Parts: sequence; structure tokens; C-alpha cells
Amino acid sequence: MQAQLALTRQNLAQREELFRSGRPYPDLNGKVAIVVDDGLATGATMLAALHAVRRQGAARVVCAVPVAPPDTLSEVARHA
Repeated sequence: MQAQLALTRQNLAQREELFRSGRPYPDLNGKVAIVVDDGLATGATMLAALHAVRRQGAARVVCAVPVAPPDTLSEVARHA
């Protein structure tokens, strides 16, 4: 379990470096944040992203997805 957790953290750090290239996080304080995904299954990743941008001070959080199961969409809509 610990080995898998360490591997996951390493993978996330590599992805962050790949996509952010050392750039700082944008200042979301008081702004509208639009979180986009290509589709939802369980919605767990989207919920984590929505909570993350809220913690960064976004005044409004919008979720944009083309497809999602109705029950998942209902759950996610309560957070966006």
C-alpha cells in the first residue's frame, strides 16, 4: 500500500512538472474557475478538482463536461 502511494505521488509530481513547467499556480482568489473534463464516470476526480479550486479562493466554480451519468452529474452539480 505504501509503495503504491509513493508511486502515485511520484507520478503526480512528474505530471505537474510536465504540465506546469515550474510556473506558479494562477491566483484564483475572487475569480471564476472553470474546471473541464472529457467526461465523468464516478465524478471523484472532478470533485477533488472542484474542492481544490474552492480552497484556492475561487468565487465561483463551474464544471464543464460533455457526458456523465445522471446520478454522478447530480452529485457533482451540488459542488459547482
